[in-house]
Parts: sequence; C-alpha cells; structure tokens
Amino acid sequence: MSEKHIICQGATVYCDKSLACNTPATAIPLTITSQTLVEANGGKIVATVKDCTVVNMNFGVCNDPKYTPPSSKPPCMAQVQWDKVFEDLDVTEAGLNMLTEESEGTCNICSVPGKIKFAYHGQVATVAPEEMNASSKGMMAAINPLSQPGAKETQKIQFDEI
Repeated sequence: MSEKHIICQGATVYCDKSLACNTPATAIPLTITSQTLVEANGGKIVATVKDCTVVNMNFGVCNDPKYTPPSSKPPCMAQVQWDKVFEDLDVTEAGLNMLTEESEGTCNICSVPGKIKFAYHGQVATVAPEEMNASSKGMMAAINPLSQPGAKETQKIQFDEI
C-alpha cells in the first residue's frame, strides 16, 4: 500500500450501473458512518468495509437492464461488498478493514452487478511550517517557483502612482 491512499472524508465514489453517477466526473461524496476513531490527513475520518450501504452512497437511479423503459428504473439500494481492502491494520475492536483508492465494490442488488470505484481518495497534500523550514531551498523552489533561492528582490509598485 506504499503508494495507495487511504479513503477518508471527502472521497468521491461512482457506480457503473447508475444512470447519473457512473463515471469519475459524475462521482458523489462517500458518507463515512462506520467509525469515528481513526483519522487521517489532518482529522478526516477513515472509510472502512462497513461503509457499504445506500446511507453511505446513493447513486440515484439504478440502470438495471431488466427494467424498461428507463422511466421504470428503480432507485439505488446499494449493498456493496468491498474487495482489495487494506488488511494489515484493523480499525476498532470489530476488525474493520480500511478502504484504499484501489478498493472496488460489487453491488448485487440489480440483475447485473454494479461495479463501485473511487474517483478521489479524499486526502489533500498539506505542508506544515516545520516541514517547510526543514526543506532545502532547491526543494522549495520546485514546489513553489516564486520562492527561487537567490532571487533578487522585486521592485515594489505603489498602486496610488498608477
């Protein structure tokens, strides 16, 4: 899991059997209700295998092929079984596994199982002040070109002169 992000609050998810939320561009927020103890990325709660129902993700209308015409399609009743979960660490005494950005779910509610995937893991890269102070000037220049080491001070412009 060294390069995979853990799913946390702010993640978005989609189902290939949804009429409206079926691509990464149309993904909806995942609501995490399974636990409140384990946090990542500055206080965001972590998603587990128990975040698997319509309460956690409601994809709107299910595009179940057994229903025609489209106006008779049923509402989403997601019941997801997650695969490719992070098994090296249990969350809570219940032994819940965390979800990662490569976790995939299967929803067997409709006649053709839906495939649930994450469009975004929910984590945001942040740099703490102590990390900035410990970084080399070259690294800071790569992150922020405006902080070029050895750059000459720019001339200040008085706006009242313009």
